[in-house]
Amino acid sequence: AGLEGSGVWMGNVFFPEGTKFRSTYKEKTFRAQIKDEAWIDENRVARQSPSEAAGAISGTKVNGWRFWYAKRPNDDDWHRLNELRK
Repeated sequence: AGLEGSGVWMGNVFFPEGTKFRSTYKEKTFRAQIKDEAWIDENRVARQSPSEAAGAISGTKVNGWRFWYAKRPNDDDWHRLNELRK
């Protein structure tokens, strides 16, 4: 698939290719992105959900929809994932 329309559905939210994610945990900033139609973390590991990615960082069960902020290619600013669930 080309860049047009590619990305990842997580729940009822579509994250287009190139979406960036960030979160701060224990004063360290973590980043991830949608690349090749997958959520890829800083260690180049594909994660199946925001919560799995958050848990990999925190070592505990975490609500990834509250943990992460996203900036999609057309967004002007960062949004908490939870705010994108409509």
